[in-house]
Amino acid sequence: MNLKSITIPEGVVSIGEEAFFDCSGLTSVSLPESVRFIGDIAFDGCSNLAFVTIPSKFHTSSEAIRLQLDRIWPQGFLTPSSVNQLSKQDEASAILVNGFVVGANIIEPGRGYTENPEVSIIGGGGSGALGTAVVENGELVKIEIVNTGRGYTSSPTFVIAPPVRNLETTIAIRLVPAITVAGEAGESVLIQTSDTANGPWKDWRRVQINSSGTTEIDLDKGAVNKFYRLRN
Repeated sequence: MNLKSITIPEGVVSIGEEAFFDCSGLTSVSLPESVRFIGDIAFDGCSNLAFVTIPSKFHTSSEAIRLQLDRIWPQGFLTPSSVNQLSKQDEASAILVNGFVVGANIIEPGRGYTENPEVSIIGGGGSGALGTAVVENGELVKIEIVNTGRGYTSSPTFVIAPPVRNLETTIAIRLVPAITVAGEAGESVLIQTSDTANGPWKDWRRVQINSSGTTEIDLDKGAVNKFYRLRN
């Protein structure tokens, strides 16, 4: 398909499986905050997709893999709210000479950059052109052509990555169950375990009471649904 950009209107709540299958011409897709469900491999075959605006609930590596977006995760993921906050969207046009991309004109200098964004040059019938963005005071000021490529019959599209947003950091805390053994400092205690309160009992671990008079032992995975008793 020749589509380069798709914007789904607010109010849509579901995107079907393989919805954008093999839309290799797509460079950007914008989904509204109202979307609650996206089917598996919805973006399979979108080989030129550079970024996608998608609700934050889908901003995980597992979702990126499920949707076939892992190639652009996380730098190519935007939330609808962050896009709405941008006052200008960067845009540039190519300068062609005899099939070579020799320069770029900045039409709309996107703002809010903290570092030089990635630039992709696609379409136009040719290949090989490469460009590097230059940012000053948070604004895109020019694109330097580092490889002119060849064979372009029409102006290619510059896909300029949007400003990088600070990603929320998720800290996973695992609460480890434990038992505390109290006794005289230096005393050796045998801990036995059983699947029932009446046994049979098996030796599990021998511990030594530390100088404070107590010792805490983390329970092994799978050992939490058991019964414990102490023996000298």
